[in-house]
Parts: sequence; C-alpha cells; structure tokens
Amino acid sequence: MALSTHVPDLAALELLLGVAQEGSLNSAARAAGVSQQAVSARIRAMEAQTGVTLVHRSPRGSRLTAEGVMIAEWAARLLEAAAEVDAGIAALRADRRARLRVSASLTIAEQLLPGWLASFRAAGRVGDAAPEIVLTAINTATVITHVTEGTADIGFTEGPQRPAGLHGRVVGHDRLAVVVAPDHPWAGRRPRNPWPVREGTILQGARAA
Repeated sequence: MALSTHVPDLAALELLLGVAQEGSLNSAARAAGVSQQAVSARIRAMEAQTGVTLVHRSPRGSRLTAEGVMIAEWAARLLEAAAEVDAGIAALRADRRARLRVSASLTIAEQLLPGWLASFRAAGRVGDAAPEIVLTAINTATVITHVTEGTADIGFTEGPQRPAGLHGRVVGHDRLAVVVAPDHPWAGRRPRNPWPVREGTILQGARAA
C-alpha cells in the first residue's frame, strides 16, 4: 500500500520526536546539533505537509499541540521499527562482507583456485581473518550466469571472450601441450606454430556490491 504525501520522512519525524522529548524547539535543536531556526522551519514544513498544527508558539516558548504529541507518539513507534530495519541491514551487509561466493570453471577450480584461496586466507582480507569462501565448480557458461545474476560475487572462466556487461581481467595464461607416445609420427617434431593458449579470466558484476 502506497503512503499518502502527508506522511513526513523519517528525519522530520525524528526531529518532531526530539521536540517532544526535549520539551522545546531550542533544546531539540541543541540535541540535534542544528539551529533553532532550522528546527522551526522543519516543523512548519511538516505542518504544511500534514495539514495539522504540531507546535503551539507563544511569547513564553513553544510546545507541542495535542495533535503534535499524538503524531510524536506514532513517530516513536515508527522510528523504533526503522532502527530495527537499519540494524538488520547492517547485519546483512556484515554477513555479506564475511562471505565470498566464488564460481569457477572446472579446470581453474581444480588446478589453480586451491593455491589462490590458501594465499587469500593467509592474507586475511577482512579484519584479522579471511572471509568464508563458498566455491562452486561449474562450466564457464554457468559461471557467467552466476556473476550476472548476483549469486556469485566473483567468477573465474577460461577463454578469450569477455562476456558483455561484466568487468573482466586476465589473471593468467595456460599453454596447452599435445602428448603422444614415443613411437607416434609426431614424436620429436617441432610445431610450426605455437600451441593454442587458454586464458584465465576473473569476472565481476557490472553493478557494485
């Protein structure tokens, strides 16, 4: 359900709650680290948005109206829920930073990644400890799908082509060799052209984490 345009944003509600808790605009301004004029202007903007008088102003000072007190009470519950969401998001971000999801083509996963990951763990990339590594060994096409869809944080593939929409970097070359029996006609012959070369490419999503 979409909210109406009469609902102030969280920062405005937090300021109104500050007025309720501190007892005056001036005290709320000091607590928020802003000027009283800024608080007064924000309150007037909220009054225009909600269509409700929130503060009673007099020569003796300012205080919340009955409607202002009521909205401040609602704001307290809303801000408490928002704080829980904020804490939850922070926990999810920390968990994501502590886990690295790696997808790699089969040859790289079997021959190269064990040594790379051992070095990565020894270096300790997050604080004093390396993150948990979740490795998936699959074919190149699926590695690209994982990185594109965000189910892998980083991918390693083989081949000269760099998939569109992804950031890639060549991290190594693998020279292929043809092995034959000693009595094979090719034994002892030097190739006219260099053997094919396979590239190892590291892939990252186009959108930042």
